[in-house]
Amino acid sequence: LEAQTCRGLAPLPSGQFQATGTGLLAAGSRTLAAALVYDLPAGAFGGMGVGTTSVEAFEKSSLDLAASLGYQFDIGGAGQVQFCPTANTSLQLGPNDAFESSVDRSTFSAGIGVTAGTSLRLRPLLSLVPAIAVGVGHRTHQAESSAGVRLLRIAETYGFAQFHVGFVLNQNLSIRPSVEIPLGLEGGDAALGLTVGYHFGRRGPVANGD
Repeated sequence: LEAQTCRGLAPLPSGQFQATGTGLLAAGSRTLAAALVYDLPAGAFGGMGVGTTSVEAFEKSSLDLAASLGYQFDIGGAGQVQFCPTANTSLQLGPNDAFESSVDRSTFSAGIGVTAGTSLRLRPLLSLVPAIAVGVGHRTHQAESSAGVRLLRIAETYGFAQFHVGFVLNQNLSIRPSVEIPLGLEGGDAALGLTVGYHFGRRGPVANGD
């Protein structure tokens, strides 16, 4: 097993990049995002992403920026299960000026968690990669007037659980349906997601067990 198995995606050999596109659907919002993940030396991996979220209540969209970092551990004989502690942060700019209100909104989020996954070969070129993640996050909402006067600030701490069922074709292409459930977040709704990923670049040494 190699990095990204714990996220329900195709194994990412050392020295390679993985490009992903994700769509998320939740009550009252829709998100489209793209990310690039790189497998760092010694089991670490990191990524950056950009996206947009359409919020029905404001009839506007935001610009979303994100970054993440993780580290992989193999558990069991021949690395049967991959376990990864992770950290992530994101900044959502907007939606701004909803209904010509001259109000700018932003949300800063940060979280830590753990993920675990394994790869089950179904056919020579097809694998099933189930994974689960749990963690805790903190986010801060702010709203300011066009003059820079703070109108609102709300800070929330919450838990989350994610369930992924990835399908990997030819060791390169990933298709991963997922469900994300917020825990202890007032007004939080479950989100359904679909991620498509492809990795490329210089291929490093393959770990035992793949």
